Amino acid sequence: MQPTHQEDATVGPESPTPTIGDVTEEQAPTPPASQPPRKGRDFWLSFAAIVVSSLLAALDLTAVSTILPTLTDDLNGADNFTWVGSAYALASAAVLPLVGGLADIFGRKPVMIGAVVLFCLGSALCGAAKNMEMMIGGRTVQGLGGGAIASLSQIIVSDLVSLSERGLYSGFISLVYSLAAGIGPIIGGTFAVKVTWRWLFYLNLPISGVSLFLVVFFLRVRTPPGSLTEKFAKIDLIGNLIVIAGTTLAVIGLTWGGTRYPWTSAQVLAPLIIGLLLLIVFVVYEAYVPERPTIPFKVLNNRTTYSGYITTFMHGITSISMIYYIPVYYQACHGASPIRSGVDGLPNAFLVAPFAMVAGIWIKISKGYRIPNATGWVFATIGFGLLSMLKAESTFSQWAGYQVLASIGTGMIFSAPVFPVMAPLPISSAAYALSFFTFLRTFANTFGITISSTILQNQLKKKLPDAFAAQFPAGLEIAYAAIPQIPSLPEPLQSEVKQAFAESLRVVWWTMVGISGFALLSTAMMKDIPMGSVTDETYGLDVKGKVKDIEGAETEDVKEGKANTLLADHLFSPSLLLAEQIERGVIPVSGQSVLELGSGCALPSLLCAISPQPASTVVITDYPDDTIMNNLKSNVSRNELHFTSACNVRVVGYDWGQSVEPLLSLSPSHAGFDIVILSDLLHFDQSHDDLLSSLTRTLRRSNSARAYVAAGKYTQSCHCDHFLELGRKAGLSWSTGEEDPVWRGSMEVSGGSLDREQLGIRKGMCRWWTGRWDHL
Repeated sequence: MQPTHQEDATVGPESPTPTIGDVTEEQAPTPPASQPPRKGRDFWLSFAAIVVSSLLAALDLTAVSTILPTLTDDLNGADNFTWVGSAYALASAAVLPLVGGLADIFGRKPVMIGAVVLFCLGSALCGAAKNMEMMIGGRTVQGLGGGAIASLSQIIVSDLVSLSERGLYSGFISLVYSLAAGIGPIIGGTFAVKVTWRWLFYLNLPISGVSLFLVVFFLRVRTPPGSLTEKFAKIDLIGNLIVIAGTTLAVIGLTWGGTRYPWTSAQVLAPLIIGLLLLIVFVVYEAYVPERPTIPFKVLNNRTTYSGYITTFMHGITSISMIYYIPVYYQACHGASPIRSGVDGLPNAFLVAPFAMVAGIWIKISKGYRIPNATGWVFATIGFGLLSMLKAESTFSQWAGYQVLASIGTGMIFSAPVFPVMAPLPISSAAYALSFFTFLRTFANTFGITISSTILQNQLKKKLPDAFAAQFPAGLEIAYAAIPQIPSLPEPLQSEVKQAFAESLRVVWWTMVGISGFALLSTAMMKDIPMGSVTDETYGLDVKGKVKDIEGAETEDVKEGKANTLLADHLFSPSLLLAEQIERGVIPVSGQSVLELGSGCALPSLLCAISPQPASTVVITDYPDDTIMNNLKSNVSRNELHFTSACNVRVVGYDWGQSVEPLLSLSPSHAGFDIVILSDLLHFDQSHDDLLSSLTRTLRRSNSARAYVAAGKYTQSCHCDHFLELGRKAGLSWSTGEEDPVWRGSMEVSGGSLDREQLGIRKGMCRWWTGRWDHL
């Protein structure tokens, strides 16, 4: 035999030999393998809600950079102005580990609504701030909402779009985010000069309203079942308290070090050391104690993911340094107003956006992410080296042109690292992995602001003329206190101060060169692992009783968890695993009676019928929906020529939990089946009771009877554990099948889009169990 797996084509009944690929995956016209199905209205409305929410967070993050001198002067806050940025980044970082768990427990939509409300409240507090303390408090509340929005945007996109096609959509979000980041400084500068900096924060209120409207009415993603009490009980409160406390203390120490207090002072060392110790305690606690950890460290189990996280962290440091300290150069060395400094930064903003999308599209087309990541860091390293050449008297062509390469590099790395992070992981880990991804980037933003401000502060102390620097008391942030005074300074003092700023910023850019170079080296750890083409249906698009067929037309949806026409006509990896076990004889079917529930494409059942030593009876079932049943019957009819007379094959519509008498009537002596197969049916835990009821009532009461259950690793472990525990309570004992990412079938595989290596990869993405009666 030459088994042919054809995901996107079909082999007709005239095929001379039975083939593994003789299953029709799409009844409707199927697009080519490189083109995913067209997205319907519900998808685009949900995507619009994510985009506007991302716009909300991005606009505020960057606009603040150009109003800092005016805001600091107005609120008399030169001694702690860095907290305007650090408080936002700190709050974002502290809340992020919690976001993934909350999104899994309560669902994406309720958590996103809460995030937008928090961001809106924080914006109102900032706009009404009477002093620096109130401003920092408002920025903290904003950060809680903004951090959650950033993380949830990534998580929801992963629910809606598979990793293999995510480059385009992530690139589009990056484009919107970067455009907002580009116009943010201009908007901030305009408000600071023409009206008041307060309107920058008030502007967030109507945008928040639009975002909230879209999220409430158009973000259609599934919410997991369960009462509030059950959901709150799943939260890892202790782990979250530890990581929030550790993060907060560590950032306080980093923020104060070398600016407000010396690095060797108790005020810096105490919070820094305690914070780092708490983060170590958090890692140990999460690894051993909670059943549902805040960050499951299974997301850190391979070098490719590690490398993705390293580059993400380094990008957070370098990108925020550009956003905050390019305007400092313009305002200090060229006397630019807040508006002008925003305009001068446009080369950065409008290159970051398109190259973030370029990287995403490149990854989608090439199906590899290692080279795009490395290329981005090459550009960034060279670009920061060019920025270090800027002098106080540099021309427009120099300071505008030097931004180009750094902007291209940081733009590419804006979207590229998520692919090495996610590719090696099961999609059930997406929420946690992406929360940790956003946590690292946000925490790195805090480091970036802190590192750059500390370098600038310490260098200015050394390089500013003594007569000018003497007016600034110890502990005062010199940069933003000095900039408003520069235009009124007499010569040659003015030129000396400008030169001191240029030389001090040069050290900042050289530091970014070193960080970028290290990130470039870390990409050598990456391995181009094939990217998944499925999404986590637990939290995926909820179309409220309607589904979109492949052409975008609305049809009535069938019962979630028992059948879904969008799921039933695809050949999923667990079917391949079971088919291989049957073909190798690991699952012996010779002369046995076999029932498959929820068969989908029915690949395991068909292997039972066409094997050299076939089963005696094969009953293939799925939900009695016309589309599903027509698909099943077509698959069976295309293989009928290969059935032996010794094997009786029947196709029956069956709804789990209903009477099993029609099924038992097809079994020998009406006593049940020797083998019952469940392939990829555990994803919807709300249907486990009905599924198990059908299994236990159709599995023959015999010591030799077996149930074979397989699930993809995109099915959450808690769902698998739930079903297995229900089975134990019903009298079944389970043994776990061997996980083996090598395709060991003896049949030659040809045709289609899956070679033996690809089949092995898909097989390795699955788990399986054998069930038997514990006591009879």
